[in-house]
Amino acid sequence: MDTSLNVYQRQVEARFVCNGLPDEQLNYEQRQARYLSTLAPLEWVGFGLERMLEHCSGNRNENIRQDVISLYHKISCQGLLVDRTALDDLIQDYKERLRDDPFSQKEYKALEWLSRLQVDDDGKLRTPIRPYHSITGRAGLLGTTPINGYKIFREKLLAAPVGCSVASVDYVACEVGILAALSGDVRLRSDYMNSDDLYEALLSPMYAACGLQLERKQLKGLLLMSIYGASPATIASKLRLTELEAQALLKGVMGHYPAAFKWLEQQTVSAYHAKILQSHTWQIHVTPDARPPQVRNWPIQMAGMEIINRACLLADQQMLKVVGAVHDCVYIESERGRFEQEITTLKEVMGMASETLLNGFRLKTTIDFVTQE
Repeated sequence: MDTSLNVYQRQVEARFVCNGLPDEQLNYEQRQARYLSTLAPLEWVGFGLERMLEHCSGNRNENIRQDVISLYHKISCQGLLVDRTALDDLIQDYKERLRDDPFSQKEYKALEWLSRLQVDDDGKLRTPIRPYHSITGRAGLLGTTPINGYKIFREKLLAAPVGCSVASVDYVACEVGILAALSGDVRLRSDYMNSDDLYEALLSPMYAACGLQLERKQLKGLLLMSIYGASPATIASKLRLTELEAQALLKGVMGHYPAAFKWLEQQTVSAYHAKILQSHTWQIHVTPDARPPQVRNWPIQMAGMEIINRACLLADQQMLKVVGAVHDCVYIESERGRFEQEITTLKEVMGMASETLLNGFRLKTTIDFVTQE
């Protein structure tokens, strides 16, 4: 059983809830928890920190995760309305192009994703949302990658019910903002909050530092890959540069935000020494063979997951109809006459969620997508 930086949805809670009870009196989660509790300590993963605290305080009935899971189940059942004719036409277009010209790997993958979309008879795409999955635990609608990963697909495929609009509000430069908050880098915080476009604002400093004129898309890729711990060779390949140019750019961006990159290195080393990584509601064991980029990136991605979960809960409490949660954006369906007010409310609760989990630092939001009936 390979548990290197795996994060399981089922929390290991057998010691607190189900010890001493026969198996037939346990539900599925408790039986799985009992099994996990028998494993060697290094194989234990995913203790929920707040949940453990509640159990130790004697509150055995409170499950802080259940409200998130229940909400995501409701969201999944509501579904996203898809233009089935547009979906069929898009798939047919890809197949016709495939007969004439060779596809890139990305295009093959897009066709595969499109072909796998399962739309119900009422035109709704209903896929589960896993609030705690993958190495990072990011929330996401499963199987909808072509809709959320390719904006042109989203614009063609997503529809709105009669008299309604569907819109998504996105956290602006989410990973960068989270890094600014967690690291305390003063310059990164200032650039994030005060720049209309952080990546555009970085073009001049990078040119001054390295003498290389990048496009905005390249600069965004450079900053994100630097945060993730990519090597100069990887950066060079992705940005179509020489390795020497990539080295100069990497040195330049790290020198521009020294406190942020120092924090990334220090927390990665500390995680290997402590053999554990922790967030507000989750923790995982770090085994000796865990990949450094995963260890380095986990706190940022985990914070993003917890922020989007809390944002969805707050939106639901405000009676907004949440119909999707994807990585760093929230989709709502709104009646036409209430659209402007509900978008304003959604942006506010998303800001509040980030502020709560980032010690007062508020991530910026923007309307990412709107479709109307």
